[in-house]
Amino acid sequence: MQIKDVYSKEYTCRCGKKVQYGKVTDNDGNFITEDGQAPNGKLGKDDNRLSAAVDVGTTNLHGCNAKNVTDKYNRLSQPSLGDGAINSGKTSSKPDVDWKDINHGETPLQKELREGYEEINSLAYQLTVKQHPGISDQDNVFGQIVHAKSLVLTNLLIAKNLKKLREQYNLAHKLE
Repeated sequence: MQIKDVYSKEYTCRCGKKVQYGKVTDNDGNFITEDGQAPNGKLGKDDNRLSAAVDVGTTNLHGCNAKNVTDKYNRLSQPSLGDGAINSGKTSSKPDVDWKDINHGETPLQKELREGYEEINSLAYQLTVKQHPGISDQDNVFGQIVHAKSLVLTNLLIAKNLKKLREQYNLAHKLE
């Protein structure tokens, strides 16, 4: 954790000592945001970057809030927790998982499932791009939105098929 962009204005802490505020970054210099989005470029209370009080003229966390800021940094710098994330815009060129390739060909059911999966995810991606044009598709929040939309689309498809089955069942029982 590092402190960057310390404001020159001084404030008085509740302990009576003078402090300044700076923005919190990870060790690579990527800003930590409180909402998981990329830094929004706004200033003051509208700035989404995590800020912290530091002792005047330094980048050392001020003692009164050091534990709270450190705890918040630890929580927000873990993207898997969903409360925030480091948004560096960097992407990995190597996948984390090495899946075994099964070379016996694709069954008709596997093909149908794969094509349905690709179609749902493609539609979810397109909807997200259209509805959230300001979010980079490399942002973890973008991926979360795409995932949520794919779940909604899957549930709609299930509901449609259940309705169709119910209609077929009702029709079959009317004929008896």
